[in-house]
Amino acid sequence: GLLLENIGGVLFLDEIGTATPVIQTKLLAYLDDFRIRPRGAEYSLFCPVLIVAATNEAEWREGRCRRDLFQRFTDVHEIPPLRELKHNFPYIIDAMLQKPGVNADFQVREVGKGAFERLAEKDYADGNFRELEQAMRQACRGAAACGREYLVRSDIPDS
Repeated sequence: GLLLENIGGVLFLDEIGTATPVIQTKLLAYLDDFRIRPRGAEYSLFCPVLIVAATNEAEWREGRCRRDLFQRFTDVHEIPPLRELKHNFPYIIDAMLQKPGVNADFQVREVGKGAFERLAEKDYADGNFRELEQAMRQACRGAAACGREYLVRSDIPDS
């Protein structure tokens, strides 16, 4: 169903390493010829979809994700932990502000210096990008509730 819904587009599969073996096998078969067979159909359809997947490196090392599935992906990029990307924080924060799930109706337009500093000083060891995303979501909601179009230091949660 997800493949048909995204035909001609992009499908992002997060935490692919936690997918069941059945799902991994089906994805592997799809990546061989980009064809699917709808439930109950006697024929298969060509269904071009660009698949982008993400997973934790440990899932590959521990064998939870099939090695042959990993090899079907033509471009593999390792993204370092967020704490190693502090030099890119202005761009990362800007990208977060453009996500509707983080900044509803794009009410927040700016991040004040104090808010930025507080975001940058966090470690993000446990939650990585999701932890930053949650902090930004809470901060944007708080600023919007106060009628502000910018974040201040006090909008950023402690944890």
